[in-house]
Amino acid sequence: MLFSIAISISIISLAVSAQNPDPLQEYTISAPGINATFIPYGARLTSLYVNDKNGDPQDVVLGYDDPVDFVRNDQTVHTYFGPVVGRYANRIKNGTFTVQGVTSHTPKNDNQGLDTLHGGRIGYDQRNWTVVSANSTSVTFSLLDWAFEGFPGNVLTYATYSVTSSRWTSRLVSLPLDEPTPIMLANHIYWNLGAFVDAAGSTVLNDTLRMPYAARYINIDNIEVPTGAISPVNGTFLDFTFPKQIGRDIESATNNCGYDCTGYDNAFILDRPRYSAPEASDLSVLTLSSKSTGIQMDVYTNQQSLQIYTCDNTDGTIPVKQSQQHAHNTTYVEKYGCIVIETQQWIDGVNHPEWGQDQYQIYTVDSEPAVVFAHAGDDPIYNTFYDNSTAPRASTNAILNSALRKEYPNLHLTISPTYDSDLLGFAAAGHASASPASTNEEPAASDPATSNALPTDLKWRSYIPPSTRVSSSPGILIDNVKFGRYIYTWRNHEYILYNVLGGHFSYDIELTYILGPSASANDALLLAASAYMNELHDEILVFNSGYWSKNHKLWQEVQTSSWDDVILAEEMKTSIKGEMEKFFGGQERYKKLKVPWKRGVIYYGPPGNGKTISIKAMMHTLSLYTPSPIPTLYVRSLSSYGGPEYSIQTIFRQARRQAPCLLVFEDLDSLVTDNVRSYFLNEVDGLENNDGILMVGSTNHLDKLDPGIRKRPSRFDRKFFFGLPGVDERIAYCEFWRRKLDAGDDDEDDVDGQEHTQKSEDIEFPKELCKAIAGITAGFSFAYIQEAFVACLLAIAAAAATGDEPHASCGAGWEIAREKVPSTICWEGRWDNIKDQDGLWDRYVLWRQMKKQVRILREELEDE
Repeated sequence: MLFSIAISISIISLAVSAQNPDPLQEYTISAPGINATFIPYGARLTSLYVNDKNGDPQDVVLGYDDPVDFVRNDQTVHTYFGPVVGRYANRIKNGTFTVQGVTSHTPKNDNQGLDTLHGGRIGYDQRNWTVVSANSTSVTFSLLDWAFEGFPGNVLTYATYSVTSSRWTSRLVSLPLDEPTPIMLANHIYWNLGAFVDAAGSTVLNDTLRMPYAARYINIDNIEVPTGAISPVNGTFLDFTFPKQIGRDIESATNNCGYDCTGYDNAFILDRPRYSAPEASDLSVLTLSSKSTGIQMDVYTNQQSLQIYTCDNTDGTIPVKQSQQHAHNTTYVEKYGCIVIETQQWIDGVNHPEWGQDQYQIYTVDSEPAVVFAHAGDDPIYNTFYDNSTAPRASTNAILNSALRKEYPNLHLTISPTYDSDLLGFAAAGHASASPASTNEEPAASDPATSNALPTDLKWRSYIPPSTRVSSSPGILIDNVKFGRYIYTWRNHEYILYNVLGGHFSYDIELTYILGPSASANDALLLAASAYMNELHDEILVFNSGYWSKNHKLWQEVQTSSWDDVILAEEMKTSIKGEMEKFFGGQERYKKLKVPWKRGVIYYGPPGNGKTISIKAMMHTLSLYTPSPIPTLYVRSLSSYGGPEYSIQTIFRQARRQAPCLLVFEDLDSLVTDNVRSYFLNEVDGLENNDGILMVGSTNHLDKLDPGIRKRPSRFDRKFFFGLPGVDERIAYCEFWRRKLDAGDDDEDDVDGQEHTQKSEDIEFPKELCKAIAGITAGFSFAYIQEAFVACLLAIAAAAATGDEPHASCGAGWEIAREKVPSTICWEGRWDNIKDQDGLWDRYVLWRQMKKQVRILREELEDE
């Protein structure tokens, strides 16, 4: 459950009918998800119920069950439970101040007669206010201050409290009637969002506090009177500009709240963003949340300071209200059992003209009235979104546009589709910072439909399983945000972002609503983020199902590919690499010859003979290209919602944007069919400029390609045939597998038992077997040889698991293949010059299994 508090002072009409009822009579106002009770004595809040994560109402403020006890308290320990304090909140040094040359003295009711606290001995908190008006959602009190407690002049003050869905608002308005006078009012409420529901909720130490603009604080002496110095919170225990548990650093706050006191009792200065006015109330200045109840409070105010007091002196003598006594039997408020949040101006600013606070603290009959505004509760923009999304509606974009401009009149609004400018991704990459406006570590579990409690964000928690079941990772959880609000910082500018997925005419689309200091600042952010997100960062662009996506996993796979692993005739490998290097290094040469700087290359031949690995090796080489990497665009299919013609257009548009680049069409014959041939050819050599694009197309069936593709040099001017590997390539490929299995060193080995390779944990693979395996795999493609190795290793692994000894001797039927290769062995009774020396190779389990698997694959080939 999330609610907000607003505190404000605004002009209220004087033409109202006043009532003078019992000062302890209770007035209750309510709205969905919130219920508040007040009494005229001190214009005091006595209870505030909001719904917790289970939908149960919880009273989150301290006080008494019997209103009479508030009077008794003020006459004894005087803890200021829930009233308006004034005429001047907080402390006045020496109880003395001077306004326009006139010095005034106020009662020194604090620190044994050293200073004035909260307006003197009988401040506004002990006055019987008049009820001006009251209804089900609002109550207004008034107080006429006839120069109380030595303050100059007479002042009329109104306090209006109102509630809307999950929001409580306080508006305090003070009007001087004659003389210039200092005025600084505040609501003095003791909060416990944990509502004492469990042991953790009995104090505020486990609550999370964030004050994003509280970058400075006012230094105080050992009786908590300002010294005049102002210091940054950065690097100190007073830093709450980021979400932090209140108790995390509290033990370091020794003598911070007065002499021999540990805890917080500090005035924090609110340094709002430069684009925002000092008294702007459109930004949340404080967020407090409790895990015990799931309740979160956001505070908005027009004041420039927050006084935070963590009930450091509470000694267990004040009882907990009956409504807050739960199963764990908490009956008294212990130390740190609450937190006071006072929205006000700078403490004792009346005695520090060097601070420049007079315009906010000294008022005359000719000045604007003193206005203290604050509200606590949920985000009004979310309420608008929720109301609009759960009822018949028009465009969500139009509705939120209007609501945002109204809520943030001092900020410039820019709307951008999220897919076009992923600002959160830009921040995640380290180029900006983005923090959710909500600090709830656990989302509220209440159902808005039943509890009337609205969250400030809406997201789906989704599970992404590990890539393999046997992975050590348990998988990850991700948030799919439907509505989210973020504080965003980039280049010393601060923005508010709303990411919203909502109805826009006939379909839903995710939009980012950017609230920043100016149109130019918003545009600069959008331009930087969009440019960055349009670049490739250790990624390959893959086109599939009608759209481009960035694939980091494929990029990682490509990084393991090397020309050293490509087993081709050296002349052919050198030629392929040379064509690539000449193209990307030859822009000026193409320009001098006045021909377009574009090329097309076709790799063709039976499947499994090195086309794909050669493309990957090329992609790897280009990713290391200097002076800058050459990106790869990989086309997986042309199917899309817009048809293949749309896909071809989208593919070439992206290639032109990324050029110089490598554009890969794998299985070109299946992609470019008769239906789209002319459209494809038009994009290849039509009117559009394709400078810098090197196209590589692969096919297993060159004859299936349209002659306009395979026979026109202006389109694909070079073709490389990847045929079945010869014996040298097969030997090299077996050597590759030998290295892959880490079966031994590169020394020559005998098969007579005298010298062998270093044995791996499970398999011996002597170098001589490479020639033997190459001999029995004549006519195999690399893919078939790979299949033989994989099947062989699987059989060995299965046998090891069961303890069986794999045995697959082929007997005398195995002979050397009829092929001009050194040291190969038999096939189907045809011999060459070297035999398996007395069957010694059969001592190796790898060889025995390889013969079996090759025989099986050979039979499949013959069947085909």
